[in-house]
Amino acid sequence: MSVTRLLSGVAAVGGMVLTSSGVAQAASPPTLDGFVDNVYISHGTTADYQGTLLGANAVLHLLDNTSVDPNYIWMTWQVGKGFNDLSYGANRHSSWSGGHGMADLAESDVQRIAIFNSCGEVITDATMDLLDGSADTDNGVAAYPTNSGQEVNMDATESIKHSINDWDSDGGTNDWDTSNFAYDTSLAGNLNDLGFCHSQGDCDNAGTDLLVNSPPWSDEPNYIPTATYSTWEYDLIWEIRINRSVFVT
Repeated sequence: MSVTRLLSGVAAVGGMVLTSSGVAQAASPPTLDGFVDNVYISHGTTADYQGTLLGANAVLHLLDNTSVDPNYIWMTWQVGKGFNDLSYGANRHSSWSGGHGMADLAESDVQRIAIFNSCGEVITDATMDLLDGSADTDNGVAAYPTNSGQEVNMDATESIKHSINDWDSDGGTNDWDTSNFAYDTSLAGNLNDLGFCHSQGDCDNAGTDLLVNSPPWSDEPNYIPTATYSTWEYDLIWEIRINRSVFVT
């Protein structure tokens, strides 16, 4: 799945899209699935980040447009493949000379993202796991009722709720729940939303168990899998949805 594609022959005007025929079409909010929907490109803003480590770069997409979504602010944090990717197991990219397994992604990869308001106050601060699930999935023990048995979860061991505006552990005006803060990732989206996994823990698709190996390659240097897996996303993406009420201080 390309996360850099643009809508062809359109121009964005506020919360509307003008097609090449001049007919206005309203834009819909993104789907919370860990992917960068076209509306981020057509109606949002983008910022590139360069880290200090070799290959450490990322792209931030922000969608703060009340005409598109009056209730939520959306963002995606997309880590470049030069630093990490969603190839693993026997079909890992050749750049992983030392190995790169599913456990390396599921058991260690997190992102901590803090968001501030214009006054410099922390609005929300969260550490988000890339994927959570049972280590015994191969034996039919699924942690979640998803197609893969895997999911993201702010209450999981590696995810941490640091702070959210007016939030405390006993509840507050902005209690920490999915109506105020929710996220998804591209690895969870690959496994749960693209039709590759069929039931809890059954991700054997076209002879490849996606809980063990990523899809086979058609063109490895350009990160293109075989046609069966053409929608597989190789970038690590965290997609976040935050209720606008959280920004009221």
